[in-house]
Amino acid sequence: MQLGGVMGGIYKISDVMMKLAYLNLLWLLGVLTGAVVLGIMPATIALFSIIRSWLLKDDTLIFHKKFIEVYKKEFFKSNLLGAGISFIMYLLFINFQVAALVVESHIIMYVLFFINIFVAAALALLLLFIFPIYVHFEMNLFQKVKLAMMMGITSPHITFAILVVIFLFTLLFIFIPGALFFFSISALAYCMMGVNLKKINDIKDKLSAAPELRPQELIKQN
Repeated sequence: MQLGGVMGGIYKISDVMMKLAYLNLLWLLGVLTGAVVLGIMPATIALFSIIRSWLLKDDTLIFHKKFIEVYKKEFFKSNLLGAGISFIMYLLFINFQVAALVVESHIIMYVLFFINIFVAAALALLLLFIFPIYVHFEMNLFQKVKLAMMMGITSPHITFAILVVIFLFTLLFIFIPGALFFFSISALAYCMMGVNLKKINDIKDKLSAAPELRPQELIKQN
């Protein structure tokens, strides 16, 4: 029996919240399974993959089975991506430290500072888009990174929407810190995937229709 009206709305919200809490638990278990350092990336990829299937209304979706399947399949590739991101973050940290110590030449300091800001902004864009792109396209890792960067650059409205979502979640977790354990990663991933899904589906349709086109060309045509 389907519920309608207010009760139906309450049921749907409760159902989504329970699923998000369960997904957050799966993510935490996945992170711990990989001894944290090696578990963060495959657990996050598996989480986004489940949410993608959920939003696309996959009737065969079973959360824990999908999570284990994707976690195992993407363990090494996702950690390769994580290692690259971590290396760039480490270089940024070192460069900021060097820039802070350079006092003899203001020009060098400013050059280093603006280079660091540019790289940090590019890395932030990558982090906003790489996970939805990663689980939605059958490409090699370099193509996925390139597509995520191009989508971030050419879709400022989506970038802005994701930043607003992150800001609102930050406020929520400040005022209700207990929600961090139940909804922190899963709810954020749900919103990020939802914001990106239509744009990504459009790109995938064009990629399927014209596989000879390069990913950045597909984005420009959207």
